[in-house]
Amino acid sequence: MDNIKYSQPDFYHFSEDSILLVKESVSFFKTKGKFKNVLDLCAGCGVIGIELSLSIKIDSLDFIELQEDFLVHLKQNLLNSNIRNTNIYNLDFLNCNLNKKYDLILMNPPYFDSEANRLGPNPNKNKCRLITRSKAQKIITKIEESLLDQGHLCIVIPKKSIWTKLLRDSKLVQVKKLIYGDVNILIFKNE
Repeated sequence: MDNIKYSQPDFYHFSEDSILLVKESVSFFKTKGKFKNVLDLCAGCGVIGIELSLSIKIDSLDFIELQEDFLVHLKQNLLNSNIRNTNIYNLDFLNCNLNKKYDLILMNPPYFDSEANRLGPNPNKNKCRLITRSKAQKIITKIEESLLDQGHLCIVIPKKSIWTKLLRDSKLVQVKKLIYGDVNILIFKNE
């Protein structure tokens, strides 16, 4: 983290949650050796995927980010980090078909229920923070379809989040839970 000065949009900066997710993912997977395909979903400026790839060998690292405003920052951060074998996709995960299965998906998603929270003045920031329960459910289903058998999802969410019950009711099996104040780092396995 100290070596890269991350470029970020003015409207949204990554938080300590993203760094905790990377730290715990590295600790959990340190004996794995390497990953073939990794996806940083809801990538933002790319800090999660970049920091993970600086600690764990990854053959192919994909970034999916819905908001075009993050792309210039993500590209700059990849240049600054000298990471190769990456793909950037500016699209909605629910509408994409990459014809690829992942052994690891990392995600710091929007986690406030848009139906229970009021919108702020910045629509870009709202996209980073707010999501409907229906869309979150569809994303979990798409993640289940996108993971290899025995693949993993690492996610950071607040203790009280729309994701909590949806993940508990999913086909994914929770294998680790770490609590940091008001946030949980959860690791799931696709069995």
